[in-house]
Amino acid sequence: MARIKISKEKIDSFTQSRSLVDPAWYGCRISKHEIRPSKKDKSTTYRFTFTVIPKGNPEHDANVGRQFLKVFSEKFLEAMGPMLEALGAKAGADGNYDVDPDACVGKELDVYVKRGRNADNDEPTNEVSDFKPLEKRA
Repeated sequence: MARIKISKEKIDSFTQSRSLVDPAWYGCRISKHEIRPSKKDKSTTYRFTFTVIPKGNPEHDANVGRQFLKVFSEKFLEAMGPMLEALGAKAGADGNYDVDPDACVGKELDVYVKRGRNADNDEPTNEVSDFKPLEKRA
């Protein structure tokens, strides 16, 4: 008989990712960056994981440790602009941003999470929709 082994950490992470938060700004740290091929056409996607950090506000801090995912496509990299600007990136003399996405890991910013819809099954999701520089902690 085949056995299945799944860590409690992975189950908790999955459960948390499916629970919805109130739409709001959340102070976050970029905890992970991955480059993967798109599911649809094998173009490149840049996947950033944002982890909520403490800010001294009880409503906000109830979500400390929660993670949100934002995926950017190489076909529409300009959508990454607001995140880069919130992290303090500056355009070069040629007007272009030249950023190593791995260098974003560990940086902090405020992330706006709104209610979105899963494109595959139309279920409600937490959707990262905007960025701004991290406000000072209370």
